[in-house]
Amino acid sequence: MIDLEKRHDILREWKKFMNSMPVDPAVIHPYLIASWERSRNYGITQEMKDYPRISSGELVNRIHENRKMLSIAVPYMKKIIGFMNDPESIILITDKNGIVLELFGSDEMKKIDSSPKLGSRLLEQNIGTNGVGTAIVENRTLDIWAGEHFLEDLHFWYSSADTIHDSQGKIIGCLCLVCRWDLVNTHTLGMVGGVSGAIERQYQLEETLAGKILEIKKQQAIVESINEGIIVIDAEERITGLNPQAKLMLDLDNRDYSGRSIYEIILSGVNFFKIMTGGTNIYDREATLKLKSKLFHCTISTSLIQSEGSVNGMVITIRESKALHQLAGKIAGSRAYISFSDIIGNSSAIQEAIKVAKTAGKSKSNVLLLGESGTGKELFAQSIHNHSDRANSSFVAVNCGAIPRDLVESELFGYEGGAFTGSRKEGRPGKFELADEGTIFLDEIGDMPLDAQVNLLRVLQNSEVVRVGGTYPKKINVRVIAATNHDLKKAVEHKTFRDDLYYRLNVLSITIPPLRERVEDISSLANHFARKTAHNLNKTITEITPKAMFMLERYGWPGNIRELENVVERAVNIMESAVITPAELPDYIRNSSVEVSTLEPQSLKAREYEIIVSMLSETACNLRETAKRLGIARGTLYKKITKYGIEAEKFRF
Repeated sequence: MIDLEKRHDILREWKKFMNSMPVDPAVIHPYLIASWERSRNYGITQEMKDYPRISSGELVNRIHENRKMLSIAVPYMKKIIGFMNDPESIILITDKNGIVLELFGSDEMKKIDSSPKLGSRLLEQNIGTNGVGTAIVENRTLDIWAGEHFLEDLHFWYSSADTIHDSQGKIIGCLCLVCRWDLVNTHTLGMVGGVSGAIERQYQLEETLAGKILEIKKQQAIVESINEGIIVIDAEERITGLNPQAKLMLDLDNRDYSGRSIYEIILSGVNFFKIMTGGTNIYDREATLKLKSKLFHCTISTSLIQSEGSVNGMVITIRESKALHQLAGKIAGSRAYISFSDIIGNSSAIQEAIKVAKTAGKSKSNVLLLGESGTGKELFAQSIHNHSDRANSSFVAVNCGAIPRDLVESELFGYEGGAFTGSRKEGRPGKFELADEGTIFLDEIGDMPLDAQVNLLRVLQNSEVVRVGGTYPKKINVRVIAATNHDLKKAVEHKTFRDDLYYRLNVLSITIPPLRERVEDISSLANHFARKTAHNLNKTITEITPKAMFMLERYGWPGNIRELENVVERAVNIMESAVITPAELPDYIRNSSVEVSTLEPQSLKAREYEIIVSMLSETACNLRETAKRLGIARGTLYKKITKYGIEAEKFRF
């Protein structure tokens, strides 16, 4: 949520600093104040409109000097910007001097005058306080938000940056994510630290290997411990080194393959000769290798072995495609954070649903969640995932009803480069690939177009996907949880939903009860939402009055839990004291004339509960009078109050 008050406070302190007035350290962190002071001492003025930049020739030299770091970082950067799918974000990497060496983002973003460009100098002495420059000074991960930047022209941005180090602990570069200040979300926060750490670890490993790469025997122990497949070939494309992981990936036996042509084991898929003669390495290029026994989907990187200007061979690194997809998916926020303990409610209806869902969590079968809109189907989906043996893998949620019809298949199954107009040249993995080894949650499955249903059925049957524009299938291992508020049986009858897909999905079905069937949970839910909202708004709340709670419990809640949360949030926002009274509730709830007889479909238990609560309210908790009006003994009334967990005292008003 955008904190406009925080932004206002920051801008107020920034203006005070610019006018040489003391700054409140409770609003502006001391390290930012120190950075502002450095910026002023550097002579940075607000008249600076453009980033200072190095020449194109010097940029080429800088890129060459940092080619090892870039070869590692670029694939991560491409994946992350692709997974974010945000047209108003840029991810960039600089050298140790804060010079932008590479960046990815939309062309629209790159055209903005205040956005960084290739060759831009981003140190504090160049443009004052900013993500890259200040991170290099502080040598840590940090975020610079809106008015925290020294230059007013940069107040439009949010930047999150982290330094990258070599094996000696020296700064070699800085990774930075830049987006509009008002677009910061949970997917951006913390992302840069995770990615820069991965780049740093890989750089340090390859740095260690680089000095020993020509002495194959000396570095054999290190190579064999790496999870990636490594193949070393000479200038004639003959194998001189092959680690065990490469043999495993390529389905090779334990024989010595030294001296054999690389094309004896990799029949086609990559032209290694062209790479060597071209003198340019490739970085995590997706490829489908044709082997003697199978097709193998992977990413390939190369590092030329050169001596005195001539190429003597090449080191080939092979990674399974899904490993990189899973890493990027986790970093980009494809995680489940809800567990069964987070689901509120003690009613028999919700407890029964939880019981069945826990059983589903331990199963490997597909799950179909049924329930009205707003009942909490995604909470159940996340809980099932976290209760399964896939809990440490990705949880990818897809709203099938929110994807444009012509993009459904590319979103779910991915596409190859150039598959259609506007597609990325490097292609893009679909949601199923991102969910490999984990769970995919297909919400609003009933809204999926029929043609996409055909391909989804094929994926479920064969456990493999074919990208749009692709030729070869890719094996996947994904658990499917689907959800709908539609009657799929009727949809099957009306030919709007495939019967074979329905039976494939409907292995374990769980019905999430609507709120009107779990009236006894309304009190705990309402109090939970009230405390949550009050905390977010920095307010204090002591109670929801009995009259107000009675109105909440009497209302029919067609919008279910989502509607209840919105009503309570509204009440907390407008309440003038620490108490929610009927005055804070919407007119349609205060004036609701819902009668017990109209609350269909409900159990007799729910009806009896409603009658007792209504009578307690009318008599202000006079138990003698309540029993008399109900035509039952006081002892029977006591038993029913205990049975239904009714807090009778709250009606004493």
